[in-house]
Amino acid sequence: MHMTAANPQNPYASFLVAASAGSGKTFQLSQRFLHLVSAGASPASVLTVTFTKKAAGEMRARILAEAADLLAKPEKQRSFDERMRQFYDASSGGKRRPPPIPAAELAPRLLASSQLLRISTIDSLFLEWVSKFPFEARPDASPDERSGGPTTLLDPDSSQKLDAQAWRATGELLMRALTKGEPWADDLLSSVPDGGVLALQRYLGALDRQDTYVWYSERLAAARGGAFIPWIDTVADPSEAQLMATITDAMRAVALSISNEVRRQAVLEALAAADFGALLATELLTKADLKISARYIKGAKRDALLQPISVVETAVRQHVDERQLIHLTRIGTSHYQLYRIYRALRENLKHQSGALEFRDLVKGGFELLHGAASAGARFLLAHTIQHVLLDEFQDTSRLQWAVFDELITPMLAGEGIDSTNGLAPSVFIVGDSKQSIYGFREADPAVMDDARTKLSASLRDAPLTASFRTAQVVLDYVNAVFRQDESFPPHHTAAVDDKLWVPDDGCVLVLPLVTVAKDSDLEPAMVEADMLAATLAEILATGHEYPVFDKASGGYRPLVASDCCILYRSSTHAAIVEAALRRRSVACQREEERGFFARTEVRDLAALLRFLALPTDLVALATVLRSPIGGVSDAAMLPLIAQFKGQELAGDRITAQLEAQGFAVATTLKKLRRLAGRMLPHELLLEALRQLGAFAAYSHPSLYQDEDADLARRNLVRLVELVMMLEDQDLVNLVPLVERLEDMAQSDDFGNAAGRRCGVTLMTIHKAKGLEFPLVAVMDTGRPWGQRDSYWAQGVDDEQSPGLYYVGTSTEQPQADAQFRQVLEATETSVGAECERLLYVALTRARQYLLISGHAPARIKGLASTVVYPRLAEAIHHGPDSRTTRPYRWRQANQTSAASGAAAAAAAELLSYQETSHWSSVAAALTLAGPDVRRSNSDRLTSTLDQLVARTDVPREVTIVAPSRHEADRGASATTRLPLRLEAQMEPKMAALVGTLTHRALEAYMNGSQFDSMAAWQTLLGHVKTWAKWRDAILSEVAAITEDPWITALRSSTVRLATELPVVYKRGAELVTGSLDLLAETTPGRFLVVDYKTTRFATPGDSASLTDTVLEAFCSERGYLEQVRTYGTAVRALYPEAAEIRACIYFTQIRRPLAVNLEFRI
Repeated sequence: MHMTAANPQNPYASFLVAASAGSGKTFQLSQRFLHLVSAGASPASVLTVTFTKKAAGEMRARILAEAADLLAKPEKQRSFDERMRQFYDASSGGKRRPPPIPAAELAPRLLASSQLLRISTIDSLFLEWVSKFPFEARPDASPDERSGGPTTLLDPDSSQKLDAQAWRATGELLMRALTKGEPWADDLLSSVPDGGVLALQRYLGALDRQDTYVWYSERLAAARGGAFIPWIDTVADPSEAQLMATITDAMRAVALSISNEVRRQAVLEALAAADFGALLATELLTKADLKISARYIKGAKRDALLQPISVVETAVRQHVDERQLIHLTRIGTSHYQLYRIYRALRENLKHQSGALEFRDLVKGGFELLHGAASAGARFLLAHTIQHVLLDEFQDTSRLQWAVFDELITPMLAGEGIDSTNGLAPSVFIVGDSKQSIYGFREADPAVMDDARTKLSASLRDAPLTASFRTAQVVLDYVNAVFRQDESFPPHHTAAVDDKLWVPDDGCVLVLPLVTVAKDSDLEPAMVEADMLAATLAEILATGHEYPVFDKASGGYRPLVASDCCILYRSSTHAAIVEAALRRRSVACQREEERGFFARTEVRDLAALLRFLALPTDLVALATVLRSPIGGVSDAAMLPLIAQFKGQELAGDRITAQLEAQGFAVATTLKKLRRLAGRMLPHELLLEALRQLGAFAAYSHPSLYQDEDADLARRNLVRLVELVMMLEDQDLVNLVPLVERLEDMAQSDDFGNAAGRRCGVTLMTIHKAKGLEFPLVAVMDTGRPWGQRDSYWAQGVDDEQSPGLYYVGTSTEQPQADAQFRQVLEATETSVGAECERLLYVALTRARQYLLISGHAPARIKGLASTVVYPRLAEAIHHGPDSRTTRPYRWRQANQTSAASGAAAAAAAELLSYQETSHWSSVAAALTLAGPDVRRSNSDRLTSTLDQLVARTDVPREVTIVAPSRHEADRGASATTRLPLRLEAQMEPKMAALVGTLTHRALEAYMNGSQFDSMAAWQTLLGHVKTWAKWRDAILSEVAAITEDPWITALRSSTVRLATELPVVYKRGAELVTGSLDLLAETTPGRFLVVDYKTTRFATPGDSASLTDTVLEAFCSERGYLEQVRTYGTAVRALYPEAAEIRACIYFTQIRRPLAVNLEFRI
């Protein structure tokens, strides 16, 4: 095959790209787009569909960035044009097509038409279609509902209210049906334990979670009468008389051999009366499995009766199984009937509201593409869409695929609108069935194979298995884990120009499975949590022994907490691990949507709001007083609470007493109490944050380390934003707003503030999709990861039409029916396959280091076949010959026993005395052995650093919190030309750390604090040997800054100053946050905002080139001017009576201030 034929960037062919984890699918999609436009496609005719807004935004930014890169680099233009020429020559086949557009012309054209890019989420696309074609997309709706105009979507709260209304109406109809004695209603009630009608909501929920599958099955199986597939056509109970006639002779032969005359006679009488119930009462047939009891018929006697025993057991089993199938059919019919009633009532209520849900959008898309009256709409779609790019195809549901199938099949068959540019319509499908993990959202990994089969004549396969994410040491382990799967493609690290994209540095570590004795008081989950926390604490304590390869810079740096992620199947034990990490002073944060209200800073400020709303709540007052913003000891507070408890205005009396004792928090609380009725809740909260110094209080090292302190500050801002959101919902009074906050805290469905990761990240595997971390720990692998649905199973009927079987509970299920066992096994196989995919996703999030932990639970809940630890532990012994399995040498395990009691001691014992298997790359294997070997590893790392060349010539600066809107504005923009040449010799990571050192030195100098620059150097930069050559120059530079006349004059002449001052204020509808490097009150009422910039210019001594005009242009290009102006506005809001507010940017390397025009008047 010609090399161009298999290249998925070829715009003259259609492809199905099976992209394994980390193989660069976003790059392939963006390149496909560029090549399509070069081949003549209009950007507006290319429809790109993905699943999330984040992914859509990243795709748009990537396409524009690639276009900008193409515009700026002639060598890339030449390579692009040569590739397009090969594609064009290989695919012309005698057809006359316009030649490709050259890259130099393509890039500016694409950048100029960026507004025409059609990059959408799947829901946004269907919403656009439903809004544009309301008559075709909703044929069953009323004329008013299809009147056109904007389509509104139900928010989660409204959806829950709709559920409650529909359920109440359903319950009323059910009670009427029961009163009338309708058989389906009686069957329904008999299936619920203790007759509890409310328990039926669980059954409804099980069907409602599969709503689009049910809806689609109803469309395809209209002749069957619905989505429900009955097990058996008749619902009449099987004849016991016929059963007794079948087994009488065989059972008599068995009975005559019974030694006990009384029992023998009872069996014979039951046979004579043809009474199956009486026969069961004799206990000759066992209750559990309906076998002839070995207690009465055994040994040689049983051997002589094998044939009649077989006749009896087979007939009885068949009879009971048939009866159970009939029972399941009747119960399933009744539940499906109730669900249809509920759904009809809910749809009616929804139509009255005039809104839609996401599930309605895909249904509308199906009607639009399949409806008989939609030919005109399909014609218009075919006219505007000629190329389709489908991303994350493995997450597509069966119904979504039915929509896209109908869109692209005619396109590839040459139907519809002829292309005017000579380029045939094309399809580009990207996905990976190994990463289909959203079954709970109805994703169906089988659609990938369906698309490959149905479109085989038009689509070319282009598998991608080379990883740009993961080191080979981890990929070798992944290959070993899945080596029994014949369809699993061996993974390898990608190489560019014969150089590995990610060096083979790393290791895999499998911790021992935690087991505890049956009589032990220890919880296995807690022991695992302590063991995992101890492992990470030890690794982080020696982070320089775990070098992290920085792909952006091409260099190495030590492993830090924010490089690490702990993944789990479910969050059941996440809180235990979080607590274990914090006990070892390892900063961490949970990413799932929970845990926000459990944070100390949020809990304290919520208590403050409650006290301000309800001053009689002494518990809330005590929480505030003993918190970091209160600082009142129990010795001072508790006697006052005991004294005034139960008295009128007890809270005010306590604060008055504390104020008299000199506690500043009491004075502030009195002020806030007076403001409580005069300000909106968010204004009151902002005032409280300012007066109580909350940002500084929750940043104190005694409470949080640097990483957690940053999260605490962001959480305080998030709390203000949450209060503002509740105000938008008309909760403008403090009491109902506080009650709503408490409801949210109870449900625990609100996550911590977003922002840069600080500390070890804890998250579910589902949430980690698309992310990567240098170190990943996969925990909880000793418990089952999957369980079968309790009620329903998807399948097909005899006509191969899809639908749902009702399978009930284990006591209701037939034991020997072949069809039932087949459906059940298929369901369990499907659950197991999804767990396999979850495991694959979890393992491939790791870049260099992988940890495995697990515990054996006291009782298995779920499918035992989905416990993954045994495979993970066994796989480490099946790596390539270059990976040598060995026990891990723990240096600190014995010290962990004192950390937190029995669980930690048990974890330490496991680490010390059980073999912990590990293997690693040849280079990194030496990092885990001992001092001598660690020294040689340091030398290796140093030599590696010397050989590597940074991939960017622009060093990163120290991270300074900037207003989030500026970060968002710049986040998606392409890199632009800088007006000044920057120093390229210093490694980017080093430049960032030098900036941090400079900031700390200036902060200490301005505050009059001691600062040991040499100690700071050793802490921040001393671990990398090659950086030592910069030390004297940098330390001299820092010393010169503190002697700069402008800095010394500012310090000596200032009335008062504040360093690293957090700022939060509301401007219109947005919340502006940031951190001021320096706010100086030069004279009473006159303020100066100073923002330090540690940018390193290539020619700092060339004053001729560094004019104020040039520096101002540079600051404008980088967004610094807008950032400082925002800070100035914040200060004005903070000090509205100020006589003057000025601002400047101080460049530390050249020791020059640059005045900034704030563009407002006082």
